[in-house]
Amino acid sequence: MALCAIFILFSCENKVTPSDNPEEELKLEFATNEVSVPLGGSGSLTINVSPAERIKDVEVQAADESIVTIEGKEATDSSLVLTLTSPGELGSTTILAVLDNLQASCTVYVNPIGVESISLSETSLNLSIGDVHSISATVLPENATNTTVIWTSSDEAVATVAGGEITALAEGTAEITASCGEVSATCTVTVSTISATSLTLDASEKELTEQESFILNATILPENVTYKNATWTTSDSEVLSLSAFDADSDDNVVSATISALKAGEATVTVTLGEQSATCKVSVKAAEVPSTDPKIGDYFYSDGTWSDGGLISISKDGTSVQWAETKPAPVEGKTVIGIIFQTDQTRLASEHIEAGHTHGLVIAVKAAHAPDKKLTAYSVDTGFDCVGNHKLGTSWYDDIFGYRWTQYVKENYPGEQIQQCPAFDWTVTDFSPAAPANTSGWFIPSTGQVWDFIANLGGTEAAEALYPLRTYESDISYYNGNYDTFTVTYDMIAQLNSCWALVASDQREDLELDYGSCDFLTSTIYEKEESCCYFEINTNSLYLGPNWLDYTYTCHPVLAF
Repeated sequence: MALCAIFILFSCENKVTPSDNPEEELKLEFATNEVSVPLGGSGSLTINVSPAERIKDVEVQAADESIVTIEGKEATDSSLVLTLTSPGELGSTTILAVLDNLQASCTVYVNPIGVESISLSETSLNLSIGDVHSISATVLPENATNTTVIWTSSDEAVATVAGGEITALAEGTAEITASCGEVSATCTVTVSTISATSLTLDASEKELTEQESFILNATILPENVTYKNATWTTSDSEVLSLSAFDADSDDNVVSATISALKAGEATVTVTLGEQSATCKVSVKAAEVPSTDPKIGDYFYSDGTWSDGGLISISKDGTSVQWAETKPAPVEGKTVIGIIFQTDQTRLASEHIEAGHTHGLVIAVKAAHAPDKKLTAYSVDTGFDCVGNHKLGTSWYDDIFGYRWTQYVKENYPGEQIQQCPAFDWTVTDFSPAAPANTSGWFIPSTGQVWDFIANLGGTEAAEALYPLRTYESDISYYNGNYDTFTVTYDMIAQLNSCWALVASDQREDLELDYGSCDFLTSTIYEKEESCCYFEINTNSLYLGPNWLDYTYTCHPVLAF
C-alpha cells in the first residue's frame, strides 16, 4: 500500500534524491521512460542501480496488473532486468521502482499486434453465371490482435462475396478484395456464360385429335447451361397453339403444352441460342360423341367420351344401377379421366360462363412428384388466400375448386407456387394434359369430391353423405366426436372399379397409406392451419380437417 501511495505522488519521469552520504551517491533510474509490450506477449525493462550491491534492495511494482505483470527479476553487474507479461488487455500502466528514499517510474504500453500480411487461396477464378465458389484468406502473424477479414467486390452486379463465398451473377470481371487492417489481397473473378451445345425433344412426331393436348419436353445440354430461355414456335397457329413453361428452374428441361385446334399439320420448333429441335404434329378431325355424357363415362385426351356402363342414377347418387358387364374404353384412345358429375346445378358459375356445361371429370392419375405417390397442400404456414369451411352445408355447397386453384396461383405467382406442391403439380405440368376445350386441371373442392364419392362410390356411400347436406355444425363432429360412416363393401375397390379397364400405364389406383386413402380437396377448413379432406377406408369414410403440410392423394378435376 505504501508503494501505491508513493506512485500517486510522483510523475512518470525518473526522480533522484541525493544520498545522505555525499561520499557514495545512490542512483536509481529506468533505462527508458517508456516501453511497449505486445498484447498477450512479454518484454523486458532495465533499471540501472548504483552502487551495484544495492540492486537486491530495489522494490518494484506494477500499478495495474490487469495491463502488465512483473513475471521475473534478474540482477546483473549494474542493473536489474524485469520480465513483463501482458495478461491480455490493451492499455497502459506504470512500473514503479523504490530504493530507500529514491523512486523512479516507467510507462508501459500494451499495444495490439498488427497484421503484417494477408494472402488468398486463389488469386484468379473463372466462373460461370450461377456458380458459387469459396476462397480463404490467411492473415499473418497468426497472433495478430484483430484478424477480422472484410470482403468486398468491385462490381456486385457481376459477383458478390460473403465470408469468402463468391457468387457469380452476370458476365464480366470483378475484383474480390479481402482486407484486414491496413493490408489487403485481391482475386480477379471472370464470369462467363455457358451456352447450349445440344437441344433435344422427347418426341419428333406426334398424332393428335382436335382439342387434344400434350406436353412436349426439351432437354438442354450441358446440364449447367446458363440460360434456358428457349423460344417455342409453330408453323401454323391455326392448327396448333403453344404454352411454354419451365416446371423446375433448377433442371435442364423446358416444356410447352401443345394443343390441337383443328385438323391439319404443323411443326413445333424450339430454339435456344444456336441450337434448335423440331416435332412434326399431325392433327385429325374429332369425332363428336353421338350420346350425351353421363356419370361413369370414360373421358379421353381429345375431349370426347364413351359409355362407362351407367344405366341409371338418382340425382343424389343414392340409387344407382350399372351394366352387368362394364364396357371397355375405345381402343386406340387415351383415357385421362372419368366423368363424375353432369348436373349443371352442381357446376360453378365460372364453368357455365366459359361454356363448360357438360360436367366434371376426375383424372385417373394423381398429381405428385415423379418419385412420390402423395403430395401436400402447402408448406407455407402463413397460407391464408382461401376462406374457412367447417359446416356440413359449407362442405356440400363448395363447388369452387377451380376458383380456389386460381386464387392459389395468383397468391403464389411463378416459382412461389412450389410452396403449394399439390397445386404446382396440378397446374404446371400435370400429365396427361387437359384438352384445349376444357377448363384445364384444378384441385377439386369439398363439394366436388363429395359428388365423386356419392356418384361413383356406391349407394351406401351416397346415403351416408346425404344427411350432411343440411348439417349446420362442424362436420368433423357429426353424430359424435370424429364419427365415421360405414358401408358393407370395399369403398376403395368400388371407386377403382370405375377405371379398372383403363390401361395400367394410363391410370393410378387409389391405395391405402397407413390404413386409409386421404383424399385432398382445395377447400380450407381453418385459415393458416388446416385443409379439408376425405379419409376413405376400405369400408368407412371420415370427413374433417388435417394439416396443410400433411401428404394426401390428389386427383385433379376438369370441367368440359
